[in-house]
Amino acid sequence: MADEERISWVTVVSCGLGMLAFVGLVLMRLIGGTAVAEQNYSMPMIACMAVMMVPILAAKIWTGTRNQDKEDGPDERDREIARHGDQARYQVLLATCVPLLSMAFSGAEHFWIAAAVFAGLGTSFIVGAGVQIGGYRRGVPAW
Repeated sequence: MADEERISWVTVVSCGLGMLAFVGLVLMRLIGGTAVAEQNYSMPMIACMAVMMVPILAAKIWTGTRNQDKEDGPDERDREIARHGDQARYQVLLATCVPLLSMAFSGAEHFWIAAAVFAGLGTSFIVGAGVQIGGYRRGVPAW
């Protein structure tokens, strides 16, 4: 398994768990009787973002230090797979921009706008990493 594929797997798992943790925290507060507008969502969201990003950064640092003595970096196939994953990630981010802007312009509560941004970012990372994993498993599609 290539190092970039390992990082993609770490990305899928950590982003999925981070998003589930945030949803779980919000649902527990809703069940406890706290309305969505009254919830302090900023600190749990930041903590869940840290849960998502720390393993990814640790995996990148680990693979970077492990391969420091090797002269060969990513080959052409790795760069092509990374490019396809980045394109998928950007498409998801762009698809979430229009609903987010419409929510902001219509005066939606800050919680819903922040939650939609968080969901869009997490989903884009999962989709991008999933495309990269698919590229390593099935090959890069010839478009």
